[in-house]
Amino acid sequence: MKKKFLTATFVVAIMAVAGFNVYMNQAKSEMSELALANIEALAKNEEGEVKTCGTKEKPFSPYTCGMCGCESGMDGIFYSKTTGNDTSYKYGFEGKQLYCCCNGHPAVYSKAETRKCTE
Repeated sequence: MKKKFLTATFVVAIMAVAGFNVYMNQAKSEMSELALANIEALAKNEEGEVKTCGTKEKPFSPYTCGMCGCESGMDGIFYSKTTGNDTSYKYGFEGKQLYCCCNGHPAVYSKAETRKCTE
């Protein structure tokens, strides 16, 4: 009985030492401070703000009215949000809305607004 107890105690001790060694030798996959600083620096611009968006441009050209021959439609650029390296983006139509001479409306001018990437 004493021999079985000593054998069991010895086996438990060997397993405890082996388990402790495995625990201590596990590879830690932490990034170095330098690598983390580089990643953060790449994600920021000169003002220290995170770059998260950009401006997408879609040009519009007027068309010619088939009845009176004058230009009608939008003449300018429509701006929208996209991915990019800026902290703000332009949104909206910038240019002029041309109405056909048949309708008798004057051209309407509009300007795009600047928004922050968080909007």
